[in-house]
Amino acid sequence: MFKIESIYRHDSELVTVKVTCDAKAWAKMAAKGQLGALYGIDISNAVFQASGVQASSPIVSDHLRAKNGIKVIELSYADSVWVEPENNVIRVDFFARRRVA
Repeated sequence: MFKIESIYRHDSELVTVKVTCDAKAWAKMAAKGQLGALYGIDISNAVFQASGVQASSPIVSDHLRAKNGIKVIELSYADSVWVEPENNVIRVDFFARRRVA
């Protein structure tokens, strides 16, 4: 029904997810008033399983027209629960040009 194309973290609190969906299936769900369940439950659960983003209450942009039978949907999540990167990341102070302990 839908496919997650990209997950992009802007900063420690904002995550944008781009999803593609079959245009006919999306139109049927829109006619039945089921887009809230698609965005708030189905896609949010898939984003959480794919990336660990605490995905809930998305801001949705679905105003682009479908092209070649594909509907592009962009969802933004406020994910304030962000896990720091692993310990194998070398932290660097670029102004002082040295590693940070």
